[in-house]
Amino acid sequence: MLVLIRILSIFIVIFSSNLFIFSLIMFSCLFYYMINVNIFYTSSLMVDLSFFVYDEISIFITILLFFVIFISYLGGFFTDRIKTLSFTLIFLFLCCYFVFNTLHLFHLYFFYEASLIPILYIIIK
Repeated sequence: MLVLIRILSIFIVIFSSNLFIFSLIMFSCLFYYMINVNIFYTSSLMVDLSFFVYDEISIFITILLFFVIFISYLGGFFTDRIKTLSFTLIFLFLCCYFVFNTLHLFHLYFFYEASLIPILYIIIK
């Protein structure tokens, strides 16, 4: 997931962050997430080989996160700093994704604190 976001965020630099590229990033991340989550598994807790957990609540919150970040990008699409906004939202999306799907307490604390940095940047600007 992290590699996918890194590769797709390079397109923002190359193509000056238009709506199509950001949509491609969000929906390819959503598609990759849904492929890795086995929805038809009967247990209430699925653990990936890494430190992610996929239960019913984290799946719902993560899918909601995809759409909220996309809608917030659409809301700020007509500003003059669209490239900065897109980098900020992708970083916020990445931090919130790790907060909602991690198993380790240190990763939860670290990415929760890291998610406050773009929020502070959005509030100040």
